[in-house]
Order: sequence, then C-alpha cells, then structure tokens
Amino acid sequence: MNCRICGNNQGNKEIKLKGTMYGTTGEYRYFRCGRCGCLQIENMPDDIGAFYDTGKYYAFNMEKRKLKNKLLSLQMKNQVKHFDLLGKAVEMIYPVNYYFYNLITKSDALLDVGCGEGEMLCWLKELGYEKVMGIDPYIPEDRYYKGEMLVCKGDAKDYRFEHKFKMVTMIHALEHVYEQQMEIAALDKLVESGGYMVFQLPVFSEYYWKEYGQNLYTLDPPRHFYLHTKKSLQELMKPFSYEMISYQTEIDVAIPKMAKNIENNEVEKNTGTGFVSGTLTALTSQKLRKRLKKEEDGAIATVVFKKVR
Repeated sequence: MNCRICGNNQGNKEIKLKGTMYGTTGEYRYFRCGRCGCLQIENMPDDIGAFYDTGKYYAFNMEKRKLKNKLLSLQMKNQVKHFDLLGKAVEMIYPVNYYFYNLITKSDALLDVGCGEGEMLCWLKELGYEKVMGIDPYIPEDRYYKGEMLVCKGDAKDYRFEHKFKMVTMIHALEHVYEQQMEIAALDKLVESGGYMVFQLPVFSEYYWKEYGQNLYTLDPPRHFYLHTKKSLQELMKPFSYEMISYQTEIDVAIPKMAKNIENNEVEKNTGTGFVSGTLTALTSQKLRKRLKKEEDGAIATVVFKKVR
C-alpha cells in the first residue's frame, strides 16, 4: 500500500484494529507509513454512514454534556482575551486549546467545517465574534443563532459562500475525511491571503500507542480514517501555500478509563467520560502532560497553518 499522504511505499506496516466505540465491532485493516508515520485505513468502508449514529455520536449529543460544555466555554472565555478565574482553573486541570482564535479579530470571518450543532460557534458569538459560521453535512437542518444563520447543512466542497474567510477550522473533523488532499484543496479556496487553516484532531502518539495499543479509544476504527503525525500533516499541506506556525499537543484525560473498559470488554460504556472522572485523571497527570507537550507527543494536537500567498 502506498501512503495516501506522502506517497511512500517503503517500510509501511500493516496493523489490524478492532472496533470498540459506539457499538462498532469487527476488525479493520490499517497501515502505518514508514516515512511520515501516518496511521491510515487501507480502504474506506462501503457504507461509512452506517457507523455514525447521530443519537450517540459525540458531535450530536450535546444535551448530555451541559456541565462539561459550560466549563469548557469558560475556558474558551479565559483564553480568548477575557480573563476568567474559573476558566483558568478549568484549563489547568482539563486542558483544551482555544488560543488560536486570538489570531483573528472579532470582525474577521471564520468558518468551522464539520462543526456538528455549532455549540462552540455560539460561545464565540457570545464573546463578540461577529462573522462566525459553520457547515456540516450530517446535521438534520440548518441552525440559527438569534435569528441569523449559524450552521448550514452541507459540504464545504459544494457550498457556495459569499466571501472568503480569515480562518477555516476543522475541530475533530479532518480524521473523518478520506480524500484529504481533495478536502484541503477545496478549503484552500475559502481562505483569504494571509489567513489560517487550523486543525484540532487526535494524532498518533508513540507514548499512548506503546502504553495502550489496541485499547486506545482515539483509534476509533473505522470512523477515524487517519491518525496523523506532525510530519504527515506537513506532507499533507506541502502542495499548498501554507506554513505550519504552531503544533501543540495535549493529553486526553478519557484515555485511561476508556482503555480499561475496552480491556475488560465493557465497550458499551465507551460513549465518553464525565467531567469529574476526567478531572481526577488530569490532576494526576500533570507531569505526563508537561513531558508530552514538550515532546509534541500528546494524544490531541492543535495545528495552525498560515497561508503565505
């Protein structure tokens, strides 16, 4: 198999992964590129839509995350030019990176691709960002915020936008895209010169793979077609006019608990982790968090590319 990211066909290692999340079972053939390190599925399933239950999958299940989302919104508030003491405390124990929003002004246009119901866009609206919108092909219908369109149902490759954007983001979305170069080519047309393309996504971590292997829930086959590395993301963007200006990783506090569920064959419990249990994991993982951040080897990466022309 040739790597679909960098084209390499030397030293690629086949890996069979078992389905463990949201009722998924069976075995799926992946391989890891010997050059860029990207873990990728061999072939896209015939009916990938069958693996997405909108009643269970995280992007659509916001009601069960009310407390968690409230605290995360305070963390965003603290990071995005509004000091908030509680939000700062949340960031210290349950880290999520929202700092990249500071790269744009509150009057700049932002598009979030694959945003689900658009809850984070609502948070940005409440913080004063005037021109934010999202697009997602899987929501039931368009979403509105105070009478204005917030999220449109559709695909960014096909939708006709009225203007370009200073920033295009994909928050836990790129890993679900099979034709990656085609997706980036389409999104590139939407980014204005000097603008940004931002990805937040699970990545292949040497530490977490060694520690948990097949029990690592962020693998999530077959829904996650790719687990990138820093190098493979650079390879993905190489044909386009972008410079990687930031690559920051964080731990995933859900991994230990969910790995234990998988190991004990209690996969029906793997629909997420509570804020309290996640906080306890975070509090006992501060040394690991600092180490993996320094080594750029965390489970979740926030990656910022700037369009240079």
